[in-house]
Amino acid sequence: MHIERLNRLRRNSSSDYLSNESELETSLALLRATLESTADGIMAVDLSGRITHFNRKFLEMWAIPERLVSGGDCGTVMAFFLDQLQDPEKISLDIQELLAGVDAEYSNTWELKPGSHRAFECHSFPSIIGEQIVGRVWTFSDITKKREYEKRLNDSLEELSDLKFALEQSAILVITDDRGRIIDINDKFCKLSQYSREELIGKTHRVVNSGYHKQEFFETLWRQISKGEVWKGEIKNKAKDGSYYWVDTTIIPFVDSKRKPFQYLAIRFDVTNRKLIEEALRGSREKLKEQTEELQEALENLKRTQAQLVQSEKIFVLGEIVAGLAHEINNPVSFIYGNILHADAYIEELLHLIKLYQKHYPNPVDEIAEETDKLDLEFLMEDLPKLLRSMTAGAERIREMISSLRNFARLDESDKKRVDIHAGINSTLLLLQHRLHNPVKAGQQAQAGKEEYAEEIRVIKDYGNLPIVECYPSELNQVFMNILSNAIDVLATQPPPRTIAISTRVRNSLLVEIIIFDNGPGISEEVQKRIFDPFFTTKPVGSGTGLGLTMSYQIVVEKHGGSLRCLSTPGCGTEFAIAIPISPQ
Repeated sequence: MHIERLNRLRRNSSSDYLSNESELETSLALLRATLESTADGIMAVDLSGRITHFNRKFLEMWAIPERLVSGGDCGTVMAFFLDQLQDPEKISLDIQELLAGVDAEYSNTWELKPGSHRAFECHSFPSIIGEQIVGRVWTFSDITKKREYEKRLNDSLEELSDLKFALEQSAILVITDDRGRIIDINDKFCKLSQYSREELIGKTHRVVNSGYHKQEFFETLWRQISKGEVWKGEIKNKAKDGSYYWVDTTIIPFVDSKRKPFQYLAIRFDVTNRKLIEEALRGSREKLKEQTEELQEALENLKRTQAQLVQSEKIFVLGEIVAGLAHEINNPVSFIYGNILHADAYIEELLHLIKLYQKHYPNPVDEIAEETDKLDLEFLMEDLPKLLRSMTAGAERIREMISSLRNFARLDESDKKRVDIHAGINSTLLLLQHRLHNPVKAGQQAQAGKEEYAEEIRVIKDYGNLPIVECYPSELNQVFMNILSNAIDVLATQPPPRTIAISTRVRNSLLVEIIIFDNGPGISEEVQKRIFDPFFTTKPVGSGTGLGLTMSYQIVVEKHGGSLRCLSTPGCGTEFAIAIPISPQ
C-alpha cells in the first residue's frame, strides 16, 4: 500500500509533489520502519530485475555485502544466494520458471550448504500497483531454530512413545478418576487379575481387595495421593479365581492448575515370586532361629551336666552322658544343615532369577536402578553364598566341639593312693619336656598369628620337704598337666627370659601347697573371674575346649577337698596355688 502511494505521489506534478512533500516523507519513513521492523529478510525488484528495496535483516541473514545489493543487480544477488545453497541447480531452475511467469507465486525451503545447519523459508510474489504488476517481492524467514525445536519435539515424542510402549509391555497400568474409579487399563492388569476390561472399567480397586491390608493402610494411601503426592508401596491383591498376588505399586496423581488431583496413574509390577521367596526365607530363618535356640539350650544343659559330672567320684561316666547328649544335639544340628540346604537352594533360585532379569532387562526403570544401587546388589549377590558357607562352618565347629568334649571326658578312674607329689610333678614335666625345649609348637596351637620365640623355657624348682600324700594321682597329674600346658602356651609368644617356677611346702601341718608361677603377661581381673567356668577360654578357636581349668578345679576342690586359686596382675605374671589335704578328711 505504501509503495503504491509513493508511486502515485511520484507521478504527480512538481507542484503537487511540493504540496505533498510532508506526506511523502512520512510515507517513506513509515515504509522504512516497516521494512526494518520485520523479522524476515525482504528484497523488492522491479520488472527489469533491478533491486529497489531491501532491509537490514536481509543483509544479516545472507551475510551479503551491502555494496553488492546497493548495485541493484538482482542477478548478481541471486548468484550470491545460489553459491550458499545445498542444491543450487534445482533452486536456479525454480527461479527461472518463476521469472518466466510474471504473476507466479513461489514458496520453498532453501537448505544452506552442509556445515552451516541453516535453512530459510523463501516466498516470492508479484508487486502490484493498481492492477499493474510493477515487480516482485522476495521474503526470507530463518527457520533453523524452528526446525531444531521441531526435531527436539519429535525426538521427545518418539522417546515418550518408546517409553510408553516399554512401560505397557513390562508394567501393569491403571488410570482412575479422582474417586478411584477405573477409566483405563492395559492387558497386563486383566491377565494378572483375571478380570476382563468390561468387568473392571468403572469399578474401584475394591474388586481386587484381598483383605490382607488394614483399613488404615488405604486411608494413609488416599490421604497422601489426595494431596498430589506420589505414593509407593507393595499391595497384596486377590485375583478372580481367589488366588493372591503381590504388586510393587507407584501411584502418580495428575493435578490441575490448583494442584488438585483429577486422575491417578498406577504403575505396578508383579512381585509375587519375590514375595514367595522372601516368605520362604523368612520361614527358614525363623526355623533356624528356633533350632539354634534349642541347640543353645542343649549346650547350656550340657554345661550344667558337665559341671555336675566333674563333681562326681566316677568322672568316666561323663563320656557316656556326653555321648548321649551329643546324639540329642545331632537332631537340631541336622535341622540346621537341612535348612541351610533349603536356604541355599532358595537363594540360588533367587540369584538366578535376578541374573535373568539383568540379562533380559539390562536397563531397568529408575526406581529399580536406584533400589539396586541402594542395596548394593552385586555385593549382596556375592556375599550371600559366603554367609551360608560361614553358617555351615559354624555348625561343623559345634560338632567338633562336642566330639572334643567327649574325647576329653574319657578319663580312667584311679583309686586313691599314697604318693610323692614331687614324683607326680616331675613325671608331668618329663611328659612336657619336648614342649619346654620347643615352645614354638605349643604357641602355634594356642597363640597363632603372634610372634614366637624358639629359645627353651627354663623351669625353676623350689621343692620343700613334703610328706607322702593320699590322693588320686592320675587326676592330680592331670591338674599339673593343664596348668603347665597353659603356661607353656602363654610363654611361647613372650621374649626371653621365660621361666616357670614350681615351689612346694607344707601349710599349717594339714595341707600340701603347690605353687606354679610363670613370668608371662598376666591375666586381667575380668578373665580371672571366669577362668574356672566351663567352656571359657581365651585361646583362638580350635586351640582349646575351655574345660582344662574347670576340671582341674573340680579335681582339686571337689575330689580332694582342697583349693585352687589364680593370682595374677597384668604385666607381672600368673600364679596358680594348689592346696590339698595331706590325709583324707
